[in-house]
Amino acid sequence: IKEIIYDGEDTIETFVLEQKLGNASGIKKSIRRLACIIPDRRRYALGIGGLSNRISKVIRDMKSFGVQQIITDGGYMQPQGDRQREMRQRFSKDDDSDFVGLEVNVKKLVGYLVDEANVQVVSITGMGGLGKTTLAKQVFNHEDVKHQFDGLSWVCVSQDFTRMNVWKKILKDLKPKEEEMKIMEMTQDTLQSELIRLLETSKSLIVLDDIWEKEDWELIKPIFPPTKGWKVLLTSRNESVAMRRNTSYINFKPECLTTEDSWTLFQRIALPMKDAAEFKIDEEKEELGKLMIKHCGGLPLAIKVLGGLLAEKYTSHDWRRLSENIGSHIVGGRTNFNDDNNNTCNYVLSLSFEELPSYLKHCFLYLAHFPEDYKIKKEYSNLGITMERPFEMLETATWTSWWNMAGSSFTRLELLRVLDLMAVKITGWKLASCIGKLIHLRYLSLKHAKVTHIPYSLGNMKLLIYLNLVISVSGSTLVPNVLKEMQQLRYLALPKYMGRKTKLELSNLVKLESLKNFSTKNCSLEDLRESCRLEEDPMPILEKLLQLKELELGFESFSGKKMVCSSCGFPQLQKLSMDVLEKWEEWIVEESSMPLLHTLHIKVCPKLKKLPDKHLPSHLTAISLSNCGLEEDPMPTLERLFHLKVLEFHKSFGGRIMVCAGSGFPQLQELSIKELEEWEEWIVEQGSMPLLHTLNIDDCPNLKELPDGLRFIYSLKNLKVSKRWKKRLSEGGEDYYKVQHIPTVIFY
Repeated sequence: IKEIIYDGEDTIETFVLEQKLGNASGIKKSIRRLACIIPDRRRYALGIGGLSNRISKVIRDMKSFGVQQIITDGGYMQPQGDRQREMRQRFSKDDDSDFVGLEVNVKKLVGYLVDEANVQVVSITGMGGLGKTTLAKQVFNHEDVKHQFDGLSWVCVSQDFTRMNVWKKILKDLKPKEEEMKIMEMTQDTLQSELIRLLETSKSLIVLDDIWEKEDWELIKPIFPPTKGWKVLLTSRNESVAMRRNTSYINFKPECLTTEDSWTLFQRIALPMKDAAEFKIDEEKEELGKLMIKHCGGLPLAIKVLGGLLAEKYTSHDWRRLSENIGSHIVGGRTNFNDDNNNTCNYVLSLSFEELPSYLKHCFLYLAHFPEDYKIKKEYSNLGITMERPFEMLETATWTSWWNMAGSSFTRLELLRVLDLMAVKITGWKLASCIGKLIHLRYLSLKHAKVTHIPYSLGNMKLLIYLNLVISVSGSTLVPNVLKEMQQLRYLALPKYMGRKTKLELSNLVKLESLKNFSTKNCSLEDLRESCRLEEDPMPILEKLLQLKELELGFESFSGKKMVCSSCGFPQLQKLSMDVLEKWEEWIVEESSMPLLHTLHIKVCPKLKKLPDKHLPSHLTAISLSNCGLEEDPMPTLERLFHLKVLEFHKSFGGRIMVCAGSGFPQLQELSIKELEEWEEWIVEQGSMPLLHTLNIDDCPNLKELPDGLRFIYSLKNLKVSKRWKKRLSEGGEDYYKVQHIPTVIFY
């Protein structure tokens, strides 16, 4: 059925695209681009007829196998999500034989609910598999809790819920069973009124298990009256669900299990003996088991999976074999448990996966094909390319050596979705026009390819999401003005050098999220501005691309002196890079510009004398400055950035003194200062950089001494300095007291 659907989609998509291409205006343009695209209605009619025949055959096969009858009788068609929710509903009544290391947490939570009258809402938050539901279950079934409250209700919320169903479940739990039919027929207003009245006049505990979003809690809570008596215990992976300034809200974050408790839990699962206390595990298994549980990091669910994998493996050989490949087994979550056992780890692990939308399930499985610790290109993972049709759509062609782009190269590749031509050498240096046959392409990379001419037929690729034209040639590259028609583009990397004749209109690319190597010399957005010249500020043009998340300006793409980022401009921009803007002198950032910017790189801008002293985006977490001409101490500006964690400062300051104030850089963790030839004195006041853990100072020949304030940075773990400091900073040296608290000091 899936194959038929995909083939039908291909047929319809091809027809629509070819019709659009056939209607292109301009005889010359049409001849250039349509040499390989000829709509054939008869071909489509035959294709649709073939699909109809295949559908009829599938229906006949389904009937012959009784599939429809099974579906009608509901033999197996209860939705997976419903079965999982039923399992979670039963959690409130189940007894955990593997409850380990949580007794102190249970006592604390019971105290909040029973002893502290002012506390109304208690949340348990943390990562998946931490045991939040297990902990809530123990509290729910605790004798002190049962005696304290008149009524108890346990509701599994999860992602797929309705307010009415949650409210009905609460009322059914708090009301006698004989009123169940009446409750099911209530309107929302009646239901809300009844619950408010009930909670006002009784002491009730409501457990809301697995709330995903803050908004979900806001939807549910109108039933809770202002009068005290009722209490809520909720579990969530999202800490913001519980964030309230009101003291009646308590957020509890459980810790992972200790090594000792992890081993105890592991033994209970892996060695299901009736009298485990008297069971003696042999030394080799104990050594292997303790080694394997280190991979679990104290996460109860991971320990359960590991224990389950070993529960039916009795020999040391089996344990040793699993130990060698433990990482993939834990990730895979494969067990041989009986599916009827609702407490099996495999079943619990599937909860998060089954809650995903279907297209994300496929994406998740696709990513699972990558080896452990493999670096996955963000181009594949971020741009939605794998999400629509993860396997069939990702019909992928990759060449990494010599390739002759003859006309026959694309025979039988018309449905290709991904084409990676990274570093290929094209015969004749010209990309063949027949590439325009690949009208279904979503991803095309010519990164570092040996090519000088891009054909007009590239404009046929109206569905492209990702296009990388950072071509590896010594001269310029000719790119035709066809990119404007790729309105689905989210990522566009242009050649670093384009010929003078290249004029690209990008005004239609409203979905663009990443734009690299933009140049006002070769590019324009005419719908946004009538004209642009190389010396004109590109920011007023680019900031109107409202979806832009990543922007690179480089290699003399701007030859003016002043650049202004206006108020409320670049509302989605997260990463900004400016490289080799040799005439740029002044940068003004107005209030509320680039509100989401977290990464800033400025390199080889020698005339930039000063950073904006006001309104640098407050969410910046990483800044890299290299080969800039800053004359004033930049620290008073940078230290005000509350979220800044990484600062690289290389050959970018020509002054003598730098000062880090006592309250500056509150979250800075890594600082690298290199090649400051004029720098002589560095003052670090007490209280500055309280979280700094890595400091690197290199090739600063005139720096007289390291600051005395380093001795107050107790978080500092790694210091790298040149060898000329070795005598002064080694034990017995005159400045040893400044660094004696640092575990690792490297001289190079």
